Amino acid sequence: MRPYEDGDREGVLGMRLSPLSLYRRFFAGTPRIPAFYAETLGRVDRWDRDALVAVADTEIVGIAEYTRDATLPELADLAVMVADPWQRRGVARRLVAGLTALARTRGIDGLRADVLADNHAARAAIGRVWPHAAAAHGEDGALLYRIPL
Repeated sequence: MRPYEDGDREGVLGMRLSPLSLYRRFFAGTPRIPAFYAETLGRVDRWDRDALVAVADTEIVGIAEYTRDATLPELADLAVMVADPWQRRGVARRLVAGLTALARTRGIDGLRADVLADNHAARAAIGRVWPHAAAAHGEDGALLYRIPL
């Protein structure tokens, strides 16, 4: 696990993700990671936006990121994506642990995470790590988690 670097763009775009994994991350059917996503990673500034990647050999197998809320600077949105062959192996848990430690040092005391209601693995993971995280139903059918750090 290490900080995302500018040279990681192609590695992230090349992550091995099924259509279901892509749908669960981007909430839309897409055959590959959208170009706009790679562009947002180019705006990592290590304060309001940061990301960590998990690397196996030379392959990026996971990424976790936060983006600070401009109107509530103590709150940030969390997103995690793990390549299919590496799911359920602790990659997301380790990425999120490292990222939340960074967020705390930068004055962030809460995270938000949007999770599709049928993404039982993500919901279970949130429940294990943050048993007191509250979820509300969003307009698009997703669950909106508020996670205190």
